[in-house]
Amino acid sequence: MSRSTMSRSGCALCPRAVDFDSAWAALECGLRRVVVSPAVRGAPAVVEACPLMERVYECCTAAPAPYIAELHARLRAFFEAHTDQQFDVLRAHTSDLLEEYLRLWEAFAAGCEGCHRLFRYFNMHCVTKDTGGYCCGGVGGSPQAAPAMHDVVTIGLVAWKQRVYSKLRPHLIEATLDLVRADRDGDAVSLHPIARMVDCLVLLGSIRKNRELDLYQDDLEFPLLRDTVTYYTVESSQLIVHNGVTAYLARAESRIAEEYGRAKRLEQSSLSKLLKLLNTVCVEGHKNEISRECMTYLRDRNVDALGRAYRLLARIDDGFGAVLAATHGWIVTTARASVVAAAPGTADALPQRVVAALITARRDACSVVRGAFYDNPLFVAELDRACHAVANDPQLDGSPSRTPELLARYCDTLLRKGSNRTAAAAATADTLESKLEDRIAEVVSLFKYIDEKDVFLKFYSKLLARRLILGASVSDDAERSLIAGLKNVCGFEYVNKLSRMLSDMAVSADICDQFNTLLHSRTGPHPLGKGARSTN
Repeated sequence: MSRSTMSRSGCALCPRAVDFDSAWAALECGLRRVVVSPAVRGAPAVVEACPLMERVYECCTAAPAPYIAELHARLRAFFEAHTDQQFDVLRAHTSDLLEEYLRLWEAFAAGCEGCHRLFRYFNMHCVTKDTGGYCCGGVGGSPQAAPAMHDVVTIGLVAWKQRVYSKLRPHLIEATLDLVRADRDGDAVSLHPIARMVDCLVLLGSIRKNRELDLYQDDLEFPLLRDTVTYYTVESSQLIVHNGVTAYLARAESRIAEEYGRAKRLEQSSLSKLLKLLNTVCVEGHKNEISRECMTYLRDRNVDALGRAYRLLARIDDGFGAVLAATHGWIVTTARASVVAAAPGTADALPQRVVAALITARRDACSVVRGAFYDNPLFVAELDRACHAVANDPQLDGSPSRTPELLARYCDTLLRKGSNRTAAAAATADTLESKLEDRIAEVVSLFKYIDEKDVFLKFYSKLLARRLILGASVSDDAERSLIAGLKNVCGFEYVNKLSRMLSDMAVSADICDQFNTLLHSRTGPHPLGKGARSTN
């Protein structure tokens, strides 16, 4: 490289005199190609960008004084003139204004971004960082006070907002809301323009630092939420009046799902606000009607409708109060009715009938709580309270409940060999051999609700002793399984006596076997053996 070339290259970065009008003419031509020409919209090619970026640098570092203020003013005038032209185009547009506006806006936004890259040096070194700041006076120069100056993108956005959007705002917002209304009414419309309009408002709002969403919220979000309240207030009231609560539940669920999908086109912060409004209008506003209808669903065991009601009421605070009370009343009523219906008959079969009725009533209630309320802890607790009330109901003469005694005798029937076991199996509609563990688990579940557990233990221990002495127990494993369940409810001390009874019988049987083996080896078979447990 020659010295003269090196000299020219080294001086290229030094401040020097610039013909600003000539430099701006070249810059304006490049800006016009980037912003206006569809073929060059966006960032220009590198071969075009380098000369333009060099001219920007020369204007910003010119000697004896840089042309920063002049460059800023020319940029603003350029964008204002261009946006005025775009407004004239839109004002003459007679059909589908929103689509044409978005088309021109997206082209303009891309062009602004391309211009912003061309003026990178200007944006980095000559732009006011905040209100009351300074702009650099050039390479090696001292900062000098200057009016607030913005980067190129901000200049373009301000021009578009003031000279295009603000003049068309009512028409654009109304057209956007019309798309939402049409989609809610079931018309075949594209929602993509809504998302594009949201992007436009968010980008235009970015002009205001730390308040970027104000424009979007004031111009689109608030009117949309207001329209949502009005629309669904009218629709929900009419639907309940003309079609009833059951049809409304299905419609409300589908409507909320539709709005959730529609809200994905909005800014992310709008989703929670929209869903909160929907919950207030569609659920809170009709909570009483839904809660009253749940009583009918419980009586009819309409799990599907109950599930829909539950899912809707779960969206609001304190939505379950009336339904919880209705669930408690339904369980108590149906369980008591089952017990009353099972009472007539022979006294010997009373334990099987009454306990089987209680178990069946609890099983049905559990099915509803699981299927409709998804085992919500509030409803599970209400189920337990209702079962506790029924299990401890006093007798008609006011004497204490017989449930502890009946449950103990039911266990005896369940775990004892003989004809009574078949009757117990028929009472529960199950084959005892294949469902014994399930029956034992249901007994333990019912046992938890009994207040007089000492009374149960008194009867159960006597009946267990009789089964063990007579060798009438269906199996030692079944006995231990039930005792283990009782232990889980009441602890080791409660079942200590029962466990010792089983252990003592096992030790006794082992001693008898050993003694019988010894006698057999000496004198032949002896009548004292395993059958001894079956003699009176």
